[in-house]
Amino acid sequence: MPTDTSGHWQIVGSSNITDGEATANISPGLTDEATTFVAGELKDAGNTTGSITLAGDEFTEIEYAVQAITNSTDLGNYCFRLFDTTGGTTLDTYTQYAEAVVVPEYLWLFFGLGPILPGLIGKIKGRKN
Repeated sequence: MPTDTSGHWQIVGSSNITDGEATANISPGLTDEATTFVAGELKDAGNTTGSITLAGDEFTEIEYAVQAITNSTDLGNYCFRLFDTTGGTTLDTYTQYAEAVVVPEYLWLFFGLGPILPGLIGKIKGRKN
């Protein structure tokens, strides 16, 4: 995912995390996909982590602060996956992908959320970043 505006999504700075900070296995949270958690990284200033090596019974979480930009497609379905910069290939051995749909503002207005939309968007943006 780019840090500039060349794609549909962009990594953005966030006051809620520190770039490179270790992730934690929060319980209760997502279902653990293996036995042992290995700390990953939080990213809001770049798209590359340090080296993370996992054995077959280990799992990690890598979290990015992202936002859709004007190049994104309204009602577009997006799946996010990781890329191995050392090996030059996408990582394709995991089964859980982060997914998102871009909901255009006019749909929010259509469903009667117009009067509360500015406050709601502010709260959502505050949680994402």
